[in-house]
Amino acid sequence: NLKRIIMATITYELGKPKLDKSRKVSIVVSHKGQRRRIPTNIVLTDSDVSRSGKISSRKIQKAIDDKINLLKDKLYDLEIDLLGKDVDIDWIFSHITKESETLDFFEYAEKWIERSTNKGKKNYSIMLNSLERFNQCRKLPFSLIDYSFLNRYKDYLDGHPRAQSLYLGNIRHLFNEAIKEYNTDDKKVITNNPFEKFSIPKDMPNTKNRVISEENLVKVFNFKGTRRIGMARDCYIMSFCLMGMNSVDMYECTQYKNGVLAYDRAKTRDKRADNAHIEIEVPDVIKPLFKKYKGTSRVFDFYIKYSNSGSFNKHINKGLHYIADELGIPRFDFYSARHTWASIARNKLGIDKYTIHEALNHVSDLDITDIYIQKDYTNINKANAKVVDYLINLAGNNI
Repeated sequence: NLKRIIMATITYELGKPKLDKSRKVSIVVSHKGQRRRIPTNIVLTDSDVSRSGKISSRKIQKAIDDKINLLKDKLYDLEIDLLGKDVDIDWIFSHITKESETLDFFEYAEKWIERSTNKGKKNYSIMLNSLERFNQCRKLPFSLIDYSFLNRYKDYLDGHPRAQSLYLGNIRHLFNEAIKEYNTDDKKVITNNPFEKFSIPKDMPNTKNRVISEENLVKVFNFKGTRRIGMARDCYIMSFCLMGMNSVDMYECTQYKNGVLAYDRAKTRDKRADNAHIEIEVPDVIKPLFKKYKGTSRVFDFYIKYSNSGSFNKHINKGLHYIADELGIPRFDFYSARHTWASIARNKLGIDKYTIHEALNHVSDLDITDIYIQKDYTNINKANAKVVDYLINLAGNNI
């Protein structure tokens, strides 16, 4: 009976060249004249294959050999199970691949997104689209997501540090969710966990690139444009003068009374006991803009013009890119108003970091201390008045 398993062989084959001349590698299990293919995530280019059809890259050859050896180990582990059995190719194939070979990452991820209440689940869908482009298909067994695969996907995202950190972090989270769902003490469907060794790159934003110089800031504030472009400029001004208010909060806010704008910051309100509430005394310089964009059920009318906050933010950034091109300055996004406000507050006006931290409405590291302190917005509004006055003086009162 042991001869039956020894008769089974495991090799590999190269797929047909695609339009870009790349070729995928498949592992082939053969037994009694029958063959079964196992797809891999290994892709070869022209330079990886010699004229004789052999793989010239030692690194790729080793990756293939590692996969074959892993399957061979499983094959030999079946010897005891084969005693007294007359097995066929399907039996062998199903036992060496197990469920982890057929449990598909894309299928699991889509189901998870559908039932999830995670506010960031849109990012998971975007990640799946990116992963599909890299993988060249929307099929990916969990067993194929190994250290090598993750490294190649990280290289694919090279030049996009935010995507590297976010997308790979999303994959890790889904991987761990699947392990919790499918693995038990008695049965391990997902036997591999590449994240035990693989380190996800951290997104370290370059603050310098997110801050507009004072000279360029004045140019933006003095820019005159058409209706849509003018709205992008106006929103940027309001954000800066409201301590870096985010576009989603500008889109959703509903409380403005007696010159005070109040809202719960969308990004962190679910993470804090105080709902990330903030109250800002609106500077006189931007009160005309409050009238210009006055809404009915909300403070501003942006919810009437745009279907959602994401669309609103997208159009603002398009307008700001146009303004930058017209002015001949580096492109910037809406979020830079927040970084620029904080940099001026600290570097030019010497405002302490805790006040800036509070003004930006960040998650506090002093939650326990904050319990004993009655919430008061006086200090941050004084700080904001200093920053706005500083800008007005720079712009020559032309805001």
